[in-house]
Amino acid sequence: MNSTTSGVANLTNALGAAPYALMRDWVISLYLDDNAANVDPRFQQPSWNMRSVLTNAGQSLAYPLDTRILNNNSSQSVLLAGNGAGFLQFSVPTGQDALLTVTTGGQPIPATVQLAVVRVR
Repeated sequence: MNSTTSGVANLTNALGAAPYALMRDWVISLYLDDNAANVDPRFQQPSWNMRSVLTNAGQSLAYPLDTRILNNNSSQSVLLAGNGAGFLQFSVPTGQDALLTVTTGGQPIPATVQLAVVRVR
């Protein structure tokens, strides 16, 4: 059947629900798959090992996922396009806590922005 919609509207029609949760889980899988033990199956890509497949046509060993490092008591700006994603890494010493504050222009982030924090070790 030919659709008269495109983009998110087309996906919503095909899935019968908004695709945002699936899109979020897929983006998380880009980082987690083959990068952490005991990963929930919804964050795995069992038919692909992205870290070995996506290496700039074999020209580099690095998985080309732009990941930024968060340092203690510092800020990091991330510009997101519509339905975009940003990847940030940080570590917390054993027995310590971390506080992440996320704002947009000093204000709370919009309800349409979803955050996910995952542990890889």
